[in-house]
Amino acid sequence: MDKLKQNAFWIGVGGMGVVLAVLLYFLVVDPLMKVADVQAEIDAKTDELQKAAKRKPEVAGRDYRDHLRKQRDQVKDARDRGIEVYDGLGRDFDRFFDEQDTPPGLSEFAARYKDDVDKLVKAYRDKHAIKPPEENPESMPPKVGLMLDGLVEEKIPQAMKELWVIQAVFQAVDKLNLGGLKEIEFPGRNVPEKEVPEYNRWVDPTVKIELPFSQIENLLTELYSAPRVLFQLEELTCHKVPESVAPFVKIDRPEKVKAGTDPSKVRYEDVVLEPPVVCDLKLRVFDWTGVPEEKLKEKKEADETDDEGKKKKPKKKPEKKPEKNK
Repeated sequence: MDKLKQNAFWIGVGGMGVVLAVLLYFLVVDPLMKVADVQAEIDAKTDELQKAAKRKPEVAGRDYRDHLRKQRDQVKDARDRGIEVYDGLGRDFDRFFDEQDTPPGLSEFAARYKDDVDKLVKAYRDKHAIKPPEENPESMPPKVGLMLDGLVEEKIPQAMKELWVIQAVFQAVDKLNLGGLKEIEFPGRNVPEKEVPEYNRWVDPTVKIELPFSQIENLLTELYSAPRVLFQLEELTCHKVPESVAPFVKIDRPEKVKAGTDPSKVRYEDVVLEPPVVCDLKLRVFDWTGVPEEKLKEKKEADETDDEGKKKKPKKKPEKKPEKNK
């Protein structure tokens, strides 16, 4: 106790020092640190403002407005040209016999529909010497799946479009002189579409054909070039049937080349024939139904509205100046 009394002064001085240190931290150091943080934030914002001030002002002036108007007009023109093209293609695909716009009666249509396909099949068989047995001519290729069962007036347009597809396939194989057409079917004929497109429908044919492998690309080219039918290839499957393998196992065919013939003048494809393959083509045909009436109405209203949503004023025709008396 006596020592405390003797050192009371120094103890008091030490206590005062601690108190002053605490006060120094809370009254000076801590505020200075906060000020430093605020200053750093101010400096960062200042840098952003200085960089922004150096940028060119992005103001939508008249030039930019004119640029947007030009882009809009180009899009409208492209849209209108596209509609015009598809309307023309769809119009051809929608026509009936003899390029008529209206369908014939059910009995007349059914008779001509079957007769036209029978003529195509007969001409094809005659050209490629395909002789079906008299007792069962339908057993020989090419087989064509016709819409005869359940054909009603409402389905005449669909049957007509299928006939255009059948004719396009026969024209393609005939042009390439391909004699291996086996069948043309329409498996999706009575299957409702899960998602009906807004501007078109689809016709879904399948084609089975035996042909040289190198002719596949040519066949697709001819199908894609059909003037009335817009084909689209969905799936292509090819395989070589076992019975077509044997004739090509023996590569050497000296009997094809006469003795003394110059080998350089003999074509390889004349000596070794190209083995055929059987191809299954799953196709889709684009059927343009046109722009719905409500869409056409919206388009017309949009074309008649200016940038501010106001109806455009009709352009005044220039007044003719009266001719001076001669």
